Amino acid sequence: MPSKGNGGSGVKGAGKDVNTGSNSSKLVGREVNLDWLGDNYKAVELEGSVKVGGKEIDVSRRVYQRTDIQWDYKSMHSKAKGLSNRELAAKGRPPFVADKNGVETQIELHHLLQKEPGDMVEIFATTHDEYKKILHGLIKDGDSFRNSDTLDKQYNNLRKKYWKWRFNNLD
Repeated sequence: MPSKGNGGSGVKGAGKDVNTGSNSSKLVGREVNLDWLGDNYKAVELEGSVKVGGKEIDVSRRVYQRTDIQWDYKSMHSKAKGLSNRELAAKGRPPFVADKNGVETQIELHHLLQKEPGDMVEIFATTHDEYKKILHGLIKDGDSFRNSDTLDKQYNNLRKKYWKWRFNNLD
């Protein structure tokens, strides 16, 4: 059902606050209701900063979060080290899921436009690997933010804080 009064933006209503229970993470979020977004995802406007080289850097962005992660699931994968997805996220590590072929894989954060900071989507690592050329085809070879020590560190700092923030905001 189309939303009213959104100027065609596809945004349904104002959403709800999704905030961390810890000020130390410096991340807060607000769910954004998008009428075009499928049931397996929700959109969150994430606001916050990370420290890189002693400076606070704004890492605000939209993140499309999977809604079907089983947080009490314990992966048999060696990287899980016997921890549940909930415990992994509490430590700043991504959860595990079974992909369409039943293969255990981690959730990765994919930059939609390959820019840091930039909007991201939670995606299965196997899907990310399978469609790597397509997903990363928006930028020329050598233009990845990963080639910048500062941007790479910024993203790595955000990724760890993001999963901790996700843990603090589980429904």
